[in-house]
Amino acid sequence: MRKLIAAMSLALLLAGCGEDIEIPEVVSCKICKKEVSSAGEACANCSHPIADSVDAYVKTQEEARIRREEVRRLAAIEAEEERIRAEEERKRKEEMRWLAEIRAKERAEEWLKFGVVWPDIEAKPEPYGGLEVLAKIKKAKERGATVLNLDRNEISDISPLAGLTKLESLNLIGNEISDLSPLKELTNLKRLWLIRNPIPEDQKAMLKKALPDCEIYF
Repeated sequence: MRKLIAAMSLALLLAGCGEDIEIPEVVSCKICKKEVSSAGEACANCSHPIADSVDAYVKTQEEARIRREEVRRLAAIEAEEERIRAEEERKRKEEMRWLAEIRAKERAEEWLKFGVVWPDIEAKPEPYGGLEVLAKIKKAKERGATVLNLDRNEISDISPLAGLTKLESLNLIGNEISDLSPLKELTNLKRLWLIRNPIPEDQKAMLKKALPDCEIYF
């Protein structure tokens, strides 16, 4: 009986540290695993003291409680870490967006120096043949190039070429150009290749009139 009282006292003590541990009317014998009354003295099958079995039950329940608390603790830590990661990712994206806006503004200002007035020209580079083509055009403007080769680049908008007034030779073969108006001001052109482009007849006539001294190949 003393052992039973001690086991029940241990249960009450452990319960004070966490969840209440109730002693059921029937527990498994620690030795033979037969069901025994938790209020009895000894197991009828193996004579093992029931107090030990109650003690084992209490310890098992307490270990389970500790595991549950550990799982909850780890889950809380993981949730907090995930919250921190999400916040850091949000800040990183915000910083990237902010930097992208600054760079876009700087690029727009650079293009404006060469007469290009589209602030999003590099944000949507596809009609101009892509960023590599735009970089090539920009470099040609900076150097005052007289020759430029942009054949087969899927260019459909040649607006960025408008400021290349020193060009004497320009190759635009195999693109998707239909509007030639940006070339009207390139009066220094001597040779212009526009073969394999979907150019309307009225555009061809307009350009021939605008550049009478240029050899144009359609």
